[in-house]
Amino acid sequence: MQAHREIIKSDGLSMGERIRQEKKKNKREKENDNIIHDMALSNLDMVLCLDRAGLVGEDGPTHHGAFDLAYLRPIPNLTICSPYDEKELRRMMYTAQLPGMGPFVIRYPRGRGRLTEWHCPLEKVEVGTARKLKPGKDLAVL
Repeated sequence: MQAHREIIKSDGLSMGERIRQEKKKNKREKENDNIIHDMALSNLDMVLCLDRAGLVGEDGPTHHGAFDLAYLRPIPNLTICSPYDEKELRRMMYTAQLPGMGPFVIRYPRGRGRLTEWHCPLEKVEVGTARKLKPGKDLAVL
């Protein structure tokens, strides 16, 4: 019902109307509060796995996970990572569950992986590291 009211209001806005409304916290804001208060400020050893990270293709822009970095990045004590492939995902999940790692967010895209040989030794990933995929001078994609 709430979503239906929001759609009706957005239709009015698209027709040039100005709508004023007192907003209660929505589900996403409550989830953010949980991440901030229950995980990050307490610096708890917890792992949050977010699927659909980045642009998700056929699901369309309403399902893109490209904006999660904007609201997760300012949260204190939070480690945010995005694995390169299935092997790195395995190692990141291992690293995230180690004692003393604090709140850990692992972002990964939707769909199936490409590697058929994804088994690898469980080794700790050094937090804060990256890899250069291709050298260049004019553009950096992080």
